[in-house]
Amino acid sequence: MGLFNFFKRSPKRLENITVYYLSEIVDGMAYSSPLGYMPRFSDDYETSIKQKHQPKPEFGNCTYINEILDGKTVILFWQNDRIEAISFLAEKEARALSELKLFPAKDLAILDKALKHFPRKNF
Repeated sequence: MGLFNFFKRSPKRLENITVYYLSEIVDGMAYSSPLGYMPRFSDDYETSIKQKHQPKPEFGNCTYINEILDGKTVILFWQNDRIEAISFLAEKEARALSELKLFPAKDLAILDKALKHFPRKNF
């Protein structure tokens, strides 16, 4: 055990995850837009996702997982051994989430540039 191991901290588990929707497909490339946030999934759900998919980092320390959630196909952004964001295939499906809290309109342009969980157009 090294002297500086106390500096190593696992990334903090945030209370919420970011919600996106598939906003455009250009030349076969899918682009998403952020919409809001929702409470984090339960530890049990994340454990079941980990057991089912056994995610392995493909892009740095993250990967994408296809999943069915309440009968809807979603893409989960898995990073640092947990789900950080979710993308729905349609804005209507994302907006139907009862737990969804929309980002304030005044903040959306800044967040649209800052959030990078899913491929973005022009960023």
